[in-house]
Amino acid sequence: MPIDPLAAPIVWSVAVVTPHDIVAVGLRTMLAATQPCLRLVDAEHEEPDVLLYDVYPLLDDDTSGLDYWVKETASTVVAMTRPLRPDLGALALERGAEAAVAISATSEEIVSVVLSACAGTLDDSAVALAAEHDTHLGHLNGLSPRETDVLRLVTLGMSNHEIAAELFLSVNSIKTYIRSAYRKIGVTTRPQVVAWCVRHGFPPPVG
Repeated sequence: MPIDPLAAPIVWSVAVVTPHDIVAVGLRTMLAATQPCLRLVDAEHEEPDVLLYDVYPLLDDDTSGLDYWVKETASTVVAMTRPLRPDLGALALERGAEAAVAISATSEEIVSVVLSACAGTLDDSAVALAAEHDTHLGHLNGLSPRETDVLRLVTLGMSNHEIAAELFLSVNSIKTYIRSAYRKIGVTTRPQVVAWCVRHGFPPPVG
């Protein structure tokens, strides 16, 4: 990706926040080795221009770290998503991360997203856009965003009337979405839906 030296600083600071040392070391080594315009910093001591945030802590509903970086700093936050838990990536974006990139992406793809974040061109990053698309649960099975919303609430144990109230839709509309979603994922009952959704990364039922 060409960098215009008149439009941006020569060197950008980048930090990695993850609970896993092996992930941190791998990403830092990769970034330092491929791009001299990137300076790797410790997020505990310096606020970086770009922060790669591993979504793993969101697995336990702990959003405090992400919320801090999104709300209290000027860093551009890029969520490092987990392919088997697209809901965590969706949550990170919902809470203010500016882009996403899969933790399983190639080094070239991750670097391209970081450079786009530095240059302020994330909206043009095909890699980031693809990663964001992949956070939409059920997309590989042809579910529409609305069908996904409905199945998510079914999985949480809501009735059709409760789902209708939550999504500001009629009960008949909810029934239509449920029927079409059932056909697409090949189930016929609510217990089957819950089992399918949990296997495919939807938040599990509460309690």
